[in-house]
Amino acid sequence: MASVRTEGRSDRRRRGQAGRRWLQLKIGSLSSDGSLPWGPSKENPKHGLLADFYIGREFQSDQFARQTANINLNWDNVPVPDKELPEFKPYSVRWTGYFKPTTTETYTIFTASDDGVRLWIDDKLVIDNWTCHSESEDAVQVSLNSGVFHRLRLEYFEASGLQGQRIRLYWQSPTIRKEYVPEQCLYYAKP
Repeated sequence: MASVRTEGRSDRRRRGQAGRRWLQLKIGSLSSDGSLPWGPSKENPKHGLLADFYIGREFQSDQFARQTANINLNWDNVPVPDKELPEFKPYSVRWTGYFKPTTTETYTIFTASDDGVRLWIDDKLVIDNWTCHSESEDAVQVSLNSGVFHRLRLEYFEASGLQGQRIRLYWQSPTIRKEYVPEQCLYYAKP
């Protein structure tokens, strides 16, 4: 059974390799409503995604990793999303994990970002807007089956760190109104 990078990361930590720190913080995400925790909720400890943070818009310098409940982040009112990143400098984030749809139907998957975004579903690049831009929405339609795990990778970069630091992941289907992909449908690794 495949797993996301959480296993490798904890293995490196146990071996004491330098340069990488694993964080699981329970602070506000500074999302649009300020209510989402960084880590998984107590009700869903295995749900969410792994976020790897880097300095530079092309993942040049690996800084730290943390778990996120979902992707609904708005860092407009802070210079950087974490004090581990230098202020007012480009940075990038890579989220990895799996999602499991609740119904079998055609979904529209949306990203809303300011600046660049790329989304892979089952290792296929489906959204590619890797440009500097104000907040914009991108979408793709995919047929998904209920109860099937799909590999997810979302990459984001912020060009300046000055303003417009936003990234969101939504879905919609004929039976589900447009919403953030819920935490209970996201997984760090396949169970």
